[in-house]
Amino acid sequence: MRNRFAILAIVLSLSGCETSGGASANFDINSSPEYKEHQMCLGRQTYVYSKAEGSPLELGIVASSACNSTRAALYSAIAAAKGPAFARGYTDSSEREDPKMIAGAIIKVRQGQQPF
Repeated sequence: MRNRFAILAIVLSLSGCETSGGASANFDINSSPEYKEHQMCLGRQTYVYSKAEGSPLELGIVASSACNSTRAALYSAIAAAKGPAFARGYTDSSEREDPKMIAGAIIKVRQGQQPF
């Protein structure tokens, strides 16, 4: 009889653990409003800095830095849904890749092509 109560207690405690991760599994970064706002900021800065003098990569770094506030908001949203470690990895990658993406877009704008 004691074994049955012990097994029942274990099963009930484990069933509580099963439901704890459901909300974060449904979070889609690309459809979050913070992601869209960050992408819009990057697009605006690309347009602004494409008219400036200088190296596209240097301008990409400056333009990307101008969007640090939207990147921070995106970090907060991802950290709340997926956890701080995942959010830090995502934003670290963003900080490295956004300037390169903006530099490529600046080159296209200067050549008269569509940047995105």
